[in-house]
Amino acid sequence: MSLILDSVIDNLKAEGFLQSTPRTHLVLAYSGGADSTALLFLLAELKQQYPLEVTAAYFNHGWRGTPPEELPLVHQNCLQCGIPLVIIQADKTLPKTEKAAREARYEQLTRLAKDLQADAVLTAHHADDQIETLLFRIMRGTGIDGLAGIHKRLNYSVPGIGTIPVLRPLLDTARKKVLEYVQEKQLAYFNDPTNQENRFQRNKIRNQVLPSLVQQFPQVKNSLFRLSLVTEGDLQIIEDSIQAIWNEVYGQDENGAYLSTLRFNQLGLPYQRRILKRFLAEQDLHADFESIEDILAFIRGDGRKNLDSALKSLENTVGGRSRFMALYKNRLRIIADPEREPVNVSVAVPIPGHLQVAELDSTFYAQPWQEPEKVRISPIRPNDSQQVYVNLAEFADKPLELRTRKPGDKFHPMGLETPIKLKKFLINRGVPRFTRNGLKVLALGNEVLWVPGLGISQKLKIKDKNTPTHLLKLKKGLLPPEEWRVIEEAPDREALLPEPSFFTEELVTGADTE
Repeated sequence: MSLILDSVIDNLKAEGFLQSTPRTHLVLAYSGGADSTALLFLLAELKQQYPLEVTAAYFNHGWRGTPPEELPLVHQNCLQCGIPLVIIQADKTLPKTEKAAREARYEQLTRLAKDLQADAVLTAHHADDQIETLLFRIMRGTGIDGLAGIHKRLNYSVPGIGTIPVLRPLLDTARKKVLEYVQEKQLAYFNDPTNQENRFQRNKIRNQVLPSLVQQFPQVKNSLFRLSLVTEGDLQIIEDSIQAIWNEVYGQDENGAYLSTLRFNQLGLPYQRRILKRFLAEQDLHADFESIEDILAFIRGDGRKNLDSALKSLENTVGGRSRFMALYKNRLRIIADPEREPVNVSVAVPIPGHLQVAELDSTFYAQPWQEPEKVRISPIRPNDSQQVYVNLAEFADKPLELRTRKPGDKFHPMGLETPIKLKKFLINRGVPRFTRNGLKVLALGNEVLWVPGLGISQKLKIKDKNTPTHLLKLKKGLLPPEEWRVIEEAPDREALLPEPSFFTEELVTGADTE
């Protein structure tokens, strides 16, 4: 058994694969080049020794003619190995950049692996790729994270699809060893002529810079590879050491993940950089040094009068994504859309009844109240006002509507003597101004009766010795009626009463920059 095959076996076993049960299914990203061809035939050898299923996936960018000249060779090699081939055609609008192609390739490989219920995706990155990556990053400017280079394992996530591990079982193997295996087995592969075009920076490093360095410093490849290994270990120590701080700064609420700027601003600058970088990475945003410094200046409020409420576009500073950094009430979060313009959706609701509102991505349900001994109804969960028991007797024949908020909306929260502007109520509840236009409300004209998740109007309050008339619910998504069955044990009467509100007029303070 060859050393290169032993290395692949060891790396796959280290990930828990190639066991007797269950059978392993791997998707190989196969381009037809020497590296992926070597891995294809290595996997074909492993199939004879282990319970292993392999699917090869060729991603056609569509940049070099139709069909690509290497496609017959790709097909022939898969036939020879007895490995099925899937050809993935890229979207015609895919930008002709290395970054766009890489992201599209990984996304489609993830989708394929999930469809096939595969265990992992394999790529044929080897040790020389690692070394070239380190040089490339050093020359462009990198921190300690970049010095870790390519990881043997990458958990790649696609929204709505899931996460798949991407493994590099050849990462310990030098290109020279890969080519020796190809020559020994007399394998046919495609030699992409663009690999010799030094107008690409990575090719220039491979063809000019690295050979020159090796000539002057024969051990430079080993030194750079060791650097990546040591750095990866050091990064683990760093992440472990800041975990306690991360737990103090990071939080989640109904609006998603956030950083507490009260605690964040107490940290030293190196800790701030590390925490912010991790926060961005968790939401698939990767920032360079200049972008991190720019965001830190935004958090500090440099050049900004209002230090408590601000919005910053990340479109041109972090990863090219159209996202925004929102700061409100000492909480820093990343949002997809600042929602400066209201959605302006209004739909009449049936009382009682069931309503799906596609424009609001919501399902509304109003169930008539019956005494507990007649029907077993679930008690309201503590602090959960996405389902509320209310008295709608005053509004039985009124044209109620489910909609987004409008200018001039009034709301009479329980606990206040008089109605207030809905905007002031939302300020009291600490709802970020960047998300208010996305809120749903139940209203009669400009009178808001229920803000799901936040509170109900005094007019819907269940009075003493009175029973509720309806149970109201609002859920995100378009749910079928059968998912709205309420069959639980009967509640205590006290559990049916809306929780008290502690809002007072005095809480409405300060200016809101809406």
